[in-house]
Amino acid sequence: MLRQFAFFIFILCTVPLFAFKKSDSARHTFIENKGQWPSQVKFKAEINPNSTIYFENNAVHYQFVDLPNHKHPEIASSKKEVLKGHTFKAIFIGSNENVEHKSYGTSSYYYNYFLGNERSKWKGEVFLYEEINYKELYPGIDLICYVKDNQLKYDYHIKVGHDVKQIKIDYEGVESPTISNGQLLIKHHQGELIESKPYAFQINEMGEEVAVECNYAINEEGQVSFEFPKGYNEALDLIIDPVLIFSTYSGSTSDNFGTTATYDREGSAYMGGISFGTGYVTTLGAFDLTYNGGNMDIAISKFNSDGSSLVYSTYLGGSGTDTPHSLVVNDDLELYVLGASSSSNFPVTINTFDSTFNSSANVSTEINANFINGSDIVVTKFSANGSNLIGSTFYGGNGIDGINSNQTSTGQRFGSTTYNYGDSHRGEIVLDTNGNCYIGTSSTSTNLPGTLNSNSGGQDGLIVKFSSNLNNVIWARYHGGTGIDAIYSLKITNDNRVVVGGGTRSFSNFPTTNNAYQTTSSGGRTDGFISIIASNGSTIERSTFIGTSAYDQVYFVEFDRFNNIYGLGQTRSSSFPIKNSAISNPGTGQFIVKLNPNLDSLIMSTTFGSGNRINISPTAFLVDRCLNIYVSGWGGNIAFNNDTTFGEERKILPASMPLSNDAFRTTTNGNDFYLYVINGNTDSLFYGSFFGGLTSDDHVDGGTSRFDKNGIIYQSVCASCGLNNRTDFPTNNGLFNRVNSNNCNNAIFKMDFQILPTANFGVDQSAICLNEANNDTIILLITDRSIRSDITTWNFNGDTVITSFSDTTIFITSAGNYFIRQEIQDTICAAGDFIETLIQVRPDNIQLSTIADTNICFSDSIDLIAFTNAVANNFVWSRQADFSNPLASNDSIINVKLDSGLNVFYVQAGNTITNSCEKEDSIVVNYFPVSISATISADTVCENTLVGLAATQQNIDNFKWDFGNGSTDTSSLNHSILYPTPGDYIIQLSVSSNACNAEDTITFNLRIAENDLTFNSLTDTIACGTNGLQIQKPSFGNVQNYLWSSNNDFSDTLNNFPLDSSFMLNETDSAKYFLKISNRYCERIDSLNAEYIEYQLELNPIIDSVCTPFNTELQTTIIGTDSFRIFFGDGNSTRVDSTPSINFPNPGIYTISLIGSNQKCNFNDTISRTVNVFQNVSLAPISDTVVCNKDTIQLRGNSFGTAASFTWSDNPNFQNPLNANGDSSIFVSPNDRISLYLRGTNGICEAIDTVNIEVDSVAVEIPDLESICLEDTLSIEALTINATSALSYLWSPNDSILTGQNTNEITMAPKNDFELTLITSNANGCQDFDTAFIEVNIPAFDSATIFSSVDSAYKTQQVQLFTDRNGANLVYFWEPAEDFNNPDLPDPFLKAEESKTYRVRILDLNTGCEVIAFLELTVFEINCDEPNIFIPTAFTPNQDLSNDILFIRGELLESIEFQLFNRWGEKVFESFEINNGWDGTYKGRAVDPGVFVYHLKAICLDGQEFVKKGNITLIR
Repeated sequence: MLRQFAFFIFILCTVPLFAFKKSDSARHTFIENKGQWPSQVKFKAEINPNSTIYFENNAVHYQFVDLPNHKHPEIASSKKEVLKGHTFKAIFIGSNENVEHKSYGTSSYYYNYFLGNERSKWKGEVFLYEEINYKELYPGIDLICYVKDNQLKYDYHIKVGHDVKQIKIDYEGVESPTISNGQLLIKHHQGELIESKPYAFQINEMGEEVAVECNYAINEEGQVSFEFPKGYNEALDLIIDPVLIFSTYSGSTSDNFGTTATYDREGSAYMGGISFGTGYVTTLGAFDLTYNGGNMDIAISKFNSDGSSLVYSTYLGGSGTDTPHSLVVNDDLELYVLGASSSSNFPVTINTFDSTFNSSANVSTEINANFINGSDIVVTKFSANGSNLIGSTFYGGNGIDGINSNQTSTGQRFGSTTYNYGDSHRGEIVLDTNGNCYIGTSSTSTNLPGTLNSNSGGQDGLIVKFSSNLNNVIWARYHGGTGIDAIYSLKITNDNRVVVGGGTRSFSNFPTTNNAYQTTSSGGRTDGFISIIASNGSTIERSTFIGTSAYDQVYFVEFDRFNNIYGLGQTRSSSFPIKNSAISNPGTGQFIVKLNPNLDSLIMSTTFGSGNRINISPTAFLVDRCLNIYVSGWGGNIAFNNDTTFGEERKILPASMPLSNDAFRTTTNGNDFYLYVINGNTDSLFYGSFFGGLTSDDHVDGGTSRFDKNGIIYQSVCASCGLNNRTDFPTNNGLFNRVNSNNCNNAIFKMDFQILPTANFGVDQSAICLNEANNDTIILLITDRSIRSDITTWNFNGDTVITSFSDTTIFITSAGNYFIRQEIQDTICAAGDFIETLIQVRPDNIQLSTIADTNICFSDSIDLIAFTNAVANNFVWSRQADFSNPLASNDSIINVKLDSGLNVFYVQAGNTITNSCEKEDSIVVNYFPVSISATISADTVCENTLVGLAATQQNIDNFKWDFGNGSTDTSSLNHSILYPTPGDYIIQLSVSSNACNAEDTITFNLRIAENDLTFNSLTDTIACGTNGLQIQKPSFGNVQNYLWSSNNDFSDTLNNFPLDSSFMLNETDSAKYFLKISNRYCERIDSLNAEYIEYQLELNPIIDSVCTPFNTELQTTIIGTDSFRIFFGDGNSTRVDSTPSINFPNPGIYTISLIGSNQKCNFNDTISRTVNVFQNVSLAPISDTVVCNKDTIQLRGNSFGTAASFTWSDNPNFQNPLNANGDSSIFVSPNDRISLYLRGTNGICEAIDTVNIEVDSVAVEIPDLESICLEDTLSIEALTINATSALSYLWSPNDSILTGQNTNEITMAPKNDFELTLITSNANGCQDFDTAFIEVNIPAFDSATIFSSVDSAYKTQQVQLFTDRNGANLVYFWEPAEDFNNPDLPDPFLKAEESKTYRVRILDLNTGCEVIAFLELTVFEINCDEPNIFIPTAFTPNQDLSNDILFIRGELLESIEFQLFNRWGEKVFESFEINNGWDGTYKGRAVDPGVFVYHLKAICLDGQEFVKKGNITLIR
């Protein structure tokens, strides 16, 4: 009897609150601020994209954002989503505003921030830390923040002698906090912030942790503090340790739906789903950390066995649509994934079976998966750590593969096998004992590689066997008939035969085997089936229908240890067979059947559920070693877009489902999972329960979940749909994540029903120390806790005992390892379990002592020494009593750095070889740092130079300066002393510390150097010119450096320091200049007055021979003159303009002069230039002109006597002149547009002119030959070329012209053959002509008629059309062409689809004449139903020739299958011919009057089926 169960559940939000982006980010959480954020922020913790915490000096700033999500298709809304968020602060009232922040545990990686275009905020190498410490947040109180077990934690450390009441926290920006069940609740717009009940403790003198009762308290102002109802030991430090938990707000940036789940041998849970965007939780090192685009990606996550941590998580997919359907794991912990993909770039491996995408048949499914590029099967094998792909392959063909298509070619779902939401994404993947991989799924392709047979038509089930690494297909086969078939479940027997189950609509030819349990279909919407395939895939060994005349399908198959075959499915029959079951619920919608290994006998059959309807969509099925039967499934209001037209119904769970007393939940909102467990005899309900949220919709989007062989369910869930920021799906504390997003989230639950035997025992000690030298004895108490077994075997360190004892005591007198193993058996189930424990008894033989506690003053380090009795070989040193964060050395002697104040060091001695029990001791070191440091400004200086002395001290009580010149000082540590006399001096600083009873002295040696530097006198100076003034002043002595400057503080440098003793003055200036000469220690300074005048007078050269009019700007250089004057040579001059413009319009010789002077420099200068100006050439302009093509024109130039010769050319460079002897005129005959150039010259000056000549032409063309039928009209259009103006047209002869006589296009109706002429002219008188021959043909006929093989047609009927015109010289054009089998035939066929007008154009090749004819064809729909099919309700076979024979009548019938049964079920008549009726006889004699049952299946002319069962009365 089931008494209890254990389970865990965890919801995977796309970015969970307690998971981080990197694998070590659960430790490295706190990001330092190096200037990328505002200055008040010291650290930032990114909990997830929705929640961020900023740590400031005296506050913690919380920021929550509710990011938008992807809606589930059945609850999607068109309402525009609004981004919401909330920020608030927790302020530490009265805290230290300049608190010191310490960070510990630096990450191995770092972030780079490039925020906006302000480069000052671009910060690199920003590290993360494991822990931050607010030192002295309040006096004597530290705040430590860190992450532990995926939870943000903070500790208050209150030191001895300080008041915990200082801590007061004010929450700003939210409602006042409240306290509930000891927890602190802070409500915000996006949910709640929950701080767990605080835990406080102290460490006593023995190093033990002592808990202190502690509660939250809220004062009248809403400020939070801590209270201690029973007080605490104020002589010890106090630690307050709350845990921060975030709950009930959105944590996802995109939806992710659950589809499939599985397990491994270690009990780890794997879940697969679909993600609609970025943000799904991935782990560092996993195969794919980013969303790949498209409609949806596969998302895979692995959790450890208790659900507390995420082992790995990854995307899988390409740029299209990718969905997972089934998962399985091998013994090496390598995960296989079966799915479907429309991504041509889905990740595949090298040397895989098929690396290219194959499909092109688009399909969409009920979960909004749009395979717009088609659908291929994909199979992927992950490495054990999820970091890479061992194998990955496409498998597909020319159809839809891996998807159970929920639509026919006409877009309807009736006729398919999909009945539940998610049925399109079913299928299963399993492994055999050799590691080969098998998949069961569906396909419409006809060309799949490696198949042993052919697709029988439509959609078939598909079985494929792959090699372990997916690089080979070992065999594959289709499975089905000519209708729609789908495989949902697949299992491999112990001898590697393949058992498959599914649904079929191939009622007449689905492959069954002789003597099978059900060899023929019972009809209905769909039938179920179970088949066994040979291990090599070659044959169907066993196969049977599972069904009634209503809807039936098999969704899962299993086999037991006796090789009996089980099936789990759905039925809409109220009379599904019940056999050997005492707990069945007859008439309900879920069935379980058990058949013998040959599938020819039904051993057990039962139904369960509530009401005459289907309650659940099955998701997992198991028969365990005890033959117990397990079922999981979901019921809910999700249908195909809420469409129930074709028999599909919402599977709402009623509260009246079979439930057990220990059910997890006995109520339901109708949208939950249902768990059902019965015994193998089907006479006892072990367990029945609902599972899910109280108000949300919980379901799964297709796929398979699994029970392991121990009956533990691993169920994938699409959880908490439509809750809008609320989580009601049941979860456990301490799991990976318990927070839902704004809509649906992939979830998984693992539940142990605890039905199988379980071994368990307790030992009161597991690691023990034994001092054999003292003859000690260890006493162990063993307690038996095993359940559900009838045989128990114990093994005590090699001694085996079969017993039923409960408790016992074992005595141990020597050290060593002792194994205790318990094995239990359930003989009825042939099942067992075992558990074993290692008891370590370790020698207690180490003696440990240390150096004595001590005080240290002058050194900041100490050698710590541990003493032992030579047994220990390993030492662990730490500052923590629990030896966390051990120090680097493992020797008995270690040198450590000391902190100011009290230092406590702990040492643990052990032996790694003998495994002796460790011994521990501690050393206390009080460090009082005494230090003195002093500096001197220089050890050698020049005489009369101040010497600086400075000193700093720590814990110094007395000091004295001795300056070496006979003077001392005890009042100040800092001095400036002047030494006027050269020589050597010894300076000393003496110090002492009373507390440490210690003295020290610092000594400096000072040398005062003699100054021997002198200057020679130099008078002031002046210079003029352009070469500058060199300034120099002689000096004497040991000069090493020269520095010239324009000021006495020497802030600028004029010379090439330090070697040049002079410098150049290159600009006009009069100033005082300073010179400093120096050597290593001494210097001298002197100065002088200097003046430099820069003077220059220049007139640039001018061209000496030019043409009128001559204009130019004079270029001069005039620097440093008192005055200047420029004479132009034509009587004009200037005194102010240094670059004047001059103009000489007339010929002549002109002299230009520049005169300048400077009195201080005593300069007077004159510069002259001469210019000869000649008369220029002038040409009369020649106008541009137009000529007709090939005409000749004369061109003449005229210079009015200013030119002596002329040159004509066709290029501006005047190469290859066109005229001779300098003649001014030429003749030209251009055939295209040209430009000609004329140059006139007199030897010095010249002029150039240009003339453009346009060439006009007319070119006209008309067709050379036109053919026309008599009585037809003909249009002829003239094609003109190069026309630049309006044209005139003259057509002749004009007697047959109807329109357009004076235009470029005419219409005519000629009666006989003739030649047509066209003359065309333009405005410039240019013209052209062309001719055409007009041929007139006499047609053989002038009409035609279309005939049809039928007057009217039914839809899809083949119809032939023909005409009354025939002949080898005739060509036919039937329209619309796409409707005909060959539109060029005289009598083509068409497939009638709708009423339409058809047209034929008949061309006579002999004459070129054609006729057109039309036909209206009427098409009607076939209603393959009554009354068009007539089934009599009675007939009278009394030989009166009236109603003697029972016929099935209908004008549109193609064939029938007609059967009649009497009331005993005997078949009295059967006919497959429409004209073959029943005459009322059976076995040669007339039957008695009565009512007979008929089964009719009729096929109409268009292939539609009509199926009906009913009664017919025979009357005599």
